[in-house]
Formats: sequence, structure tokens, C-alpha cells
Amino acid sequence: MRLMQGVVGAVFVCAGVCMVGCIPPSTSCPTSVYLDHADNGTTRTVTVCGMVRIELIGNPGSTGYEWKVTSSNLPYLQFAGSTFTQGSGGMPGTPGFYDFQFSAIRAGTTTITIGLFAPGETTTPEETFSVTINVTGSSSGAPRTVELEDGESGQTRTTLVGGTVIAELLGGSTGTGPSWQLTSNGSPVLSVTGTAFNSSDPNDPAAPGFYIWRFTAAQAGQADLEFGLFDPSDTTTPLDTFTATIVVE
Repeated sequence: MRLMQGVVGAVFVCAGVCMVGCIPPSTSCPTSVYLDHADNGTTRTVTVCGMVRIELIGNPGSTGYEWKVTSSNLPYLQFAGSTFTQGSGGMPGTPGFYDFQFSAIRAGTTTITIGLFAPGETTTPEETFSVTINVTGSSSGAPRTVELEDGESGQTRTTLVGGTVIAELLGGSTGTGPSWQLTSNGSPVLSVTGTAFNSSDPNDPAAPGFYIWRFTAAQAGQADLEFGLFDPSDTTTPLDTFTATIVVE
């Protein structure tokens, strides 16, 4: 059974106006965006410290279908929680509204994905809501230390001038096995300040471990880091790659 979808309210960018059915705009941060089902597949902009609130129709009491956030990583937004409000005065069995809230914590672009799951289903949603969010403005709250590790390839992260970027990659060895090599160092925005390899067994040269690179954010700008996992017999074509874009403010 498919949950009937509908358009509720409208999209407001803290306009100070609210129609029936919408989420009231915040008076403390005039940089928030309010989205509903009609905004699926769109791109919206919010400034740092603002809120992204998404309102979707649901009826978990009667259908068992539930909306759940499925985005695995939101480096520029922080999930602030969700609520469900029953419609028609709270009578059981009537549709209501899910309200998902995200805080914009630093400048960058990310995608929020929310899935509609059937009862007992946890992996494959029957329907998805997706919106791209551009977070702009001063991100003075950006961390001075950015840590990158396996599973975060392709991400964009933000730090400040004078900050530190640490990349830690699992696998490879300093002996006969494949090893990670830095193939693009992000110069001149980033400066390499150290490298290390921590073996899982110091007595075994072929034992896998962690490759660690440390960079200093030398100047404002954008830097592209790239690492390649190379077999000792082939120094030109990597077996695997890891990339990251670092924005220095």
C-alpha cells in the first residue's frame, strides 16, 4: 500500500509569513529554509547557523510506513531531530506530518535523503525525498582540525587558515604489499607537515596498517587531495584512489 503524498504549506526562506499548514519561521535566525514534498529533487541555499526543516505527510499509525533519514554523511549539516504530529486533532488513524530539522554548521554542499519505508523494511525505501543544500556564509565554527579516513573519499571539508588536515588510510604495507602514495598534495593551499605508517605488527614488514598524512592549511582557497594505492610492480596505475577537497577559509 502506497502512502498518499500531498503538498503541504509552501517554501519560505524566513519570509516572516506563514500560511496554514506550514512550519512557523524562526525569529532568531533569519536564514532558515522550510521545505515540503513539492521540493523533492531541488536545490536550496541556507547560511551558516540557519536551519533546514522538511515537512512530509505520513500515516504510520494506519499504514505502518515511516519516513526516515537515510543520508549517511552530512558534513555541513547536523541532524537536529524529527517529530511526528498527528492531524485532525490527534485522532488515531489520521495522516500527520513529519518534521525533520537540520542545523547548518559550515559552508559547503551536501544532500539530504529521506526514505519512506514499509513495515519491517530497513534497507530499501519505497519512495525517497532528496534535496541538495548549499550552505553559504562565514563558517567561523569550522573545525581547526579536519580528519579524513576510509569511507570518506570524495567529500568536501572546511577548515581555517592555520588549521590541520589529517588523512588516515587503512591497508597496504611498507614491505611487499600495496602501499598508499600521495599523488596530489593540495599545494599551495595545503602544506605537508608529516607522514607516518603505523603497522599492525612491527615485526612483520608485510603486515597491513595505517598510513597517516598531516597537512597545515597555509592559505585561504581550495585544495584537492588525492591518494593512490599502488602495487609494487606498477607505480603508474593505482589499485584504488582516495580523494578529498579541502576548503580553507
